[in-house]
Order: sequence, then structure tokens, then C-alpha cells
Amino acid sequence: MNTKRIDYNLRTYAIDKLFYTSKELGPIYTNSKTTFNAWAPTATEMNLIEYLDNGQTILHPMEKDNEGVFSITIKGNLDGFVYNYQIKFDNLVNEAVDPYVKATTVNGKKGVVVNLLKTNPKKFTRLAPFTNPVDAVIYELSIRDFTVDPNAKFKNKGKFLGLCENKAIKYLKSLGITHVQMMPIYNFSCDSVDELHPFDKYNWGYDPVNYNVVEGAFATDPTKPTVRIKELKKLIKTLHDNGIRVIMDVVYNHVYDAMQHSFEKLVPDYGFRKDEFCNFSNGSGCGNDVASDHLMIRKYIVDSVVYWANEYKLDGFRFDLMGILDVTTMNEIRKKLDEIDPSIIMLGEGWHLNTDLDKADMATQTNAGKMPGVAFFNDDIRNDLKGSTYEQITTGFVNSWKSKKDSLVKSIMGGLGLYSYTSPNQLVQYVESHDDYTLFDQLGISSDKNKINEIKKMHKMATSIALLAQGISFIHSGQEFYRTKYNVENSYKSSDKINKFDWSRMKSNKKYVNYVSDLIKFKKNTPVFRLNTYEEIKKAFKLLKYSKSFIAYQLGEYLILANTSKKTKVFNISSKYAIISSNYKFNDEKKILNGNINVTSLNFMILKKEK
Repeated sequence: MNTKRIDYNLRTYAIDKLFYTSKELGPIYTNSKTTFNAWAPTATEMNLIEYLDNGQTILHPMEKDNEGVFSITIKGNLDGFVYNYQIKFDNLVNEAVDPYVKATTVNGKKGVVVNLLKTNPKKFTRLAPFTNPVDAVIYELSIRDFTVDPNAKFKNKGKFLGLCENKAIKYLKSLGITHVQMMPIYNFSCDSVDELHPFDKYNWGYDPVNYNVVEGAFATDPTKPTVRIKELKKLIKTLHDNGIRVIMDVVYNHVYDAMQHSFEKLVPDYGFRKDEFCNFSNGSGCGNDVASDHLMIRKYIVDSVVYWANEYKLDGFRFDLMGILDVTTMNEIRKKLDEIDPSIIMLGEGWHLNTDLDKADMATQTNAGKMPGVAFFNDDIRNDLKGSTYEQITTGFVNSWKSKKDSLVKSIMGGLGLYSYTSPNQLVQYVESHDDYTLFDQLGISSDKNKINEIKKMHKMATSIALLAQGISFIHSGQEFYRTKYNVENSYKSSDKINKFDWSRMKSNKKYVNYVSDLIKFKKNTPVFRLNTYEEIKKAFKLLKYSKSFIAYQLGEYLILANTSKKTKVFNISSKYAIISSNYKFNDEKKILNGNINVTSLNFMILKKEK
């Protein structure tokens, strides 16, 4: 290990040991005064920069305490007060936005003090606690994508208010989903999307700048700091009023530009991990990894999640590249959220990534047993159903894989025997998300021998198996009508044409939409598909037959049959069963089967034992 690395470790250890503070940081607003607290223990001097309407600035000297917190209290009602920090070191002067600030000027350049009470809609309160994580059906969407289609009649295209419109709400309710998961809604880089010209460029926004600030590109007027706050709160209340809960997609694993970020400007060489050569660790693949294991960064992440949960009445958090974060941080977040509402869902990507952190401390699937209140995206069921997208396209159960994998059965059983999961509520069962090819595109790419009708049946098969697997259900918006991104694997900065939620395609595939809605309704009404413990699953589940192209299993009084071959398969049953669903349609009339059942090609069947 080189001397720079040793110095970095010793410095970080000393800062954590000597200067940790539990004080509230950021602007603390009241009608009569505002106190500004900023943690910068290695700085020699700090000033608050006040920006006046005439373009002039005033420097307000701040006082430092023995925990490294610089403070100043300014009297008067500072609602709308614009400021930044000037931080001085021995040979360096930085200017930074307050990392704890709740509002900014356009494109996040300066902090703004706001009276948050004035941004609340009437009767804006938390919903009653959710029943159970395994009852959740999460629907992932992008604010922009969902309403930007030029052929769809939305007044506020690509905006928070667009999602409030009746067309959007009516559709979401008709699906029967329980939670909407919003892709990034915090303030991300203006190099990706300019808030003043939001439709000039496209970006998902996985490049954080101001973590506690709402992104202005989704607001009707990004130049007014409180408009974006009011409109997001209106959207959340509208969804809540219609029985739909809201999950926020958060990206605490990296920032857009580490050298320009407030973490680095306030406390150089502290906020980001360094590798053995003392360069920024890059497990995220985005140039830097946030050092969640450093005590004040951990405090920041926990404080930030708690702020969003309380201020915006959120019902869940999805952690991007959660494996970059550490176990202790995730458990601390879980503890704080439990104090607000234990039913707030925490889910994340528990992939193992090459960040500078001990493997035993990473918030990965391998360490799931250390984080019992946190759920993980189950890439086993995703890959086992449709094939992997990494390095080379492979096939899965629904599209003629070469050999069967036991992990598919383990996934269907809620992860029993996979990693160190403690219960099915730790698995997010999915086959498509915003990442990678859509399911429809991958099925088309994986084989040029399959006809379009066969691909559609494979698509429905994969969706059906994932939705009925034990655990938390997850659907990517448009999955219910064969969403395509025209074979673009990573569309994070592709055009609206590629990324839009295609309402015409939805209408032309309404039968599939209705089937998914019926499947969700069936799961909601059938407790045996939403079991809480592995003990319950062991008692209810029985694998009857499993080959590389056929699976039959019993779950309580229900029988699931899936034939992925191009030929009819015969399966024998010893009791009478009624067909609940076959060929991707729920049956209104009872048809009773007994003896040999002909399971047609690419058919997924749900049967119920007759008493």
C-alpha cells in the first residue's frame, strides 16, 4: 500500500474519530430566523454567501465549533433567501451548494431557503401502513416517459402534473398495482438535462448533484424554487388519494462529478472512496463511489432518506447499485424508517461491485441475511426466465435454454436456498426493468427462429411466472404490452422516441394489458401466492415435474403448469381441477379437467382443485 493510501486512511479515521456530529445540518428555517449549519472540519474558515436580487453578494462569517460544524443564524423571515458556502483551506478556496439544502435556483447552482409548510397540499398526510411487502406489486416508470408520447393527449407532457392527469391515473388504477416506483426525481446534472430546456436532451438522471432537491425538469416552472416541490407533492397526494403508493429511486452510490460535488468541496478527500493507488474507487462505473462507510457520509445518506420519507410522505425507496453501500448504513436507514412507518419498503440492486470496501460489509445479495428488512432485485429469476444480457445474450426457460437450473425453482419459492435470504419479502421478482433490453427486445434478439406470436407467448409466460413467484412483484412500465426500445440495450440518453410509453402500442395490445391486470387481481385475492415465511412455502409448495421446457408445481389447492416447448405436453392429474387461466386468459366459465391434460405449446395454466 502506498503512502498516499495510508495518509488517506489515517486522515479519514481521524476525521471520523474526532469530528463526528449528530447536529442537524443544513438550513434550519423558522419565520423569525434561519440557522445554517455546515460540517467542514478541515476548513480554516467559512463564509455564507448571500446573493442579492441586484447581483451583488454579501459574505457572512460563520463560527466553527469543536465538532467541525460552521454555523450562523440570520434573523428575519428568510423564505426565498439565496446562498452558497465559501470554504477556505490553507491553499484553497471553494464555493459549494449546501449539500443539505432543500431547494435551489434553476439547474441547482445555488441553494435557496424555503418555508416547506407553504408547499404542502391540503390534507397531505401519510397513508395508513401497508399490509405486507409480499402484497406489493411495484410498477416502475419514468415521469417523462409516461406522458411524453406526442400521440397521447396530455396537457403537461413529461411533467409531474402530467402523471396527475386522469388518463394516467385511470390507467394505473386499472392495472391494480400497489406502488409506483419513480425513476430519479431528485436534482440531477444540468449537463444531462437542462431544466430551462428540458426536452432538448434526454437522460434518466442517474447522475446526482443535489440529493435533497426535486428535479426542475419535471416542473412547469423550474425558475421558481418551490414550484417543483409543490407539484411533486401534488402528484404524490393524487396517487395516494387513488390508493397507489410511491417509491423513490435513489442513487446514493455515486455522484455526477466528484471533484465538483459539495461533498468534495466541503471536506476534500473524505466523501468518496479511494483505491489502492489513491484514485477514486469506481465500482459504480460512473467515476466515483460514495463512501457510505465514512460516518458523516452515512449520516448524510440516512438524514436524506428520512427527509424524503417525512417531507414527501413516501412509501418506499429503491437503492441504485446498493452493493456500493455498506450493510451498517442500510440497517441504520431501516431502523430510522421503522420509526416513521415499518411498512416503508426498502429494495435495491444487491450486485457485487468492485468498490473499495470489504466484501463482508457490502450491501449485496450475499449479505442479505445481515439486512432482514431490505429486499433485493432477484436477477436469478430474471436470467433463468429470459437469459442473461451480459457479455453475450443467452436463453432462459421461456426461450429454449440449453439445460434447466434449480435456481428457477428456488426463485419461485421466494428465494429459499438462494444466498442468505431470511424470508420471501427480501426478493423483488422481476424479468424486466429500465436497465438492459426490454423483455420483448431480448426475446427477439435471442433467436431469429421464433415467430412474433411465439415471442409474445414467451413474453407472457415470463411475466406470469415472475408475477406469481413468492416475494415482491415488480413490473417495468410497458412490460404489459410488449414494450420495445427498438433493440437499444441501454437507453439512458436515447430519445423520447425510443423511451416513450407508447399509448398506441398499449391500445393495440389491450388483451395482454387486461391479462396482466387479471393476474395481479388473482394474486391479490389468493393468499397462497403471497406467503410470508419459508416454513409456509415449504408446506404449500410441491414440485411435480421439471424439465428444461416444462414445469408443474402445486401451491396449496392450486396447480401451475408451464410448457415452453413448441409441442403439446401431456400431464396427468389424479384429482379434478378447474381451469382458472389458460392461454393467457382468465376463464369466466368453469371447465373441469381430470386425468390427462393437454398443455399446448407455450401455454401457462392456473388450475384449482375441486373440493
